[in-house]
Amino acid sequence: MGTIKKASTSTEPNDARTEEHEASPLPASVRISSSYMPSYIPEGIFDRIRAEARTAKYDNTVQERETIAAVDQAIFDRVRPLEMLAIDRAKALIEDTEPGQRNANGQPVGNPVQVIEGHLAELDAIRFALREGKASTAELAERYKKVQRAVQHGDGHAIVARAREAKSLSGRLSDPLGHVQKVLHKMPLGNWRPLGIRNW
Repeated sequence: MGTIKKASTSTEPNDARTEEHEASPLPASVRISSSYMPSYIPEGIFDRIRAEARTAKYDNTVQERETIAAVDQAIFDRVRPLEMLAIDRAKALIEDTEPGQRNANGQPVGNPVQVIEGHLAELDAIRFALREGKASTAELAERYKKVQRAVQHGDGHAIVARAREAKSLSGRLSDPLGHVQKVLHKMPLGNWRPLGIRNW
C-alpha cells in the first residue's frame, strides 16, 4: 500500500479531536458528550485515530513510537484487503480490454475497445464510400443504421461502463485509506471493530 499521509496534530478549537468524551468503543476523538450516538461510523475514523495516537501522552518516547507504529500497522491491515481487491479488479479490467481475447471455445472475440474501434472504422468507410459514390445511398444508410443500433443497444454502454469503472478504480487506488474510510462511514456504528490498542 502507498504511503499514508502524516496525520494532523492540529489543536485548533474546531478540530474534530477536541470533542468531549464519554464511555464508548470508539476512539476518544469521535465520542460525544450527549446521550446521542451517531448512526454510522464517523467520517475519517482512521485519520482521527492516527491523530489521537500522535497527541496522546506516553511514559517515554519508546512507548510513543511503538504505539504509533502499532496503530498505523493495524490500520494498514484493515485497508490492505480492500486495496488488493481493487488491484485485482483493475488487472482484470486491463486484461478485458487487451487484444487477442478468446472465448471458452478458443475462438477470438472482440473486447469493448476493439468493438468500438470497429464501429469507428465502419463509419470512416461509410463516409469514404459516400464521397466516392461507390455505393448507393440506401445501402450506406442501412450500414450506418446498423452501427447506430449496435452502439445504442449494447456496445456503447459496455465501453462507457468500463470507463466509469476504470475511473472509480483509479480513485480507490490513488487513496486507499481515504476510500476505505468512505466505505466505513456508510456502515452502521455497530459494525465498528476497535483496533485493540489502548482505547482504540
